[in-house]
Amino acid sequence: MKKLVAAILSLTTLFSLVIPATAYSVTEADTNNYIYVESLDDVDWDSLSSNDVILIPNENLPTNYQSNYNLSDSLTSENPIQNYPGIVPFENTPPSAVWNIANKGQYNFSGYTFDSSYLYTNYIFTGKSSYRISITNLLTSDSTTAKFMGSWQLKTYRTVSVIAGVTAIFSLNSNHGISSSTQWMIRFTAPVKAEGYVK
Repeated sequence: MKKLVAAILSLTTLFSLVIPATAYSVTEADTNNYIYVESLDDVDWDSLSSNDVILIPNENLPTNYQSNYNLSDSLTSENPIQNYPGIVPFENTPPSAVWNIANKGQYNFSGYTFDSSYLYTNYIFTGKSSYRISITNLLTSDSTTAKFMGSWQLKTYRTVSVIAGVTAIFSLNSNHGISSSTQWMIRFTAPVKAEGYVK
């Protein structure tokens, strides 16, 4: 009987340690204010807060929106593990090269994986205290989640979920803990098929 009581107490203690971690991740996602609009013309860019995420159906984007990406770096092989300059499939280490947005300008990315755990952008970003980010989810039935993490993955500055067939446009700035010297990266959770930019 004492062993049964000890086992129940051990399990209760274990579950009490796990539940707060789950609750935190739900709270983190809830800080976003998702605003669904039919077109870019419907967005009042001057009145957006730092927690707003604009969601636009992909089919309603202007025809030149996708052509603004520099997709000369897009996938040329059927194998998403090879030659994908926009996003690096997770292998044990995130990227170490740095892209300074203030010096080099907008960074464009595109990539996909259905069986890896994570995809990272090729670069760690720095140089500005406020960024505009666009992520187009090209999947037809699955949401994709992007985490904006410090270069050592010890801090998550923001998490954004993008439903299938939608483009999300939002900011990452000082309200999220970003300064011009902060180094951060984007980590996507599979499944993902996305493209976008950081500027």
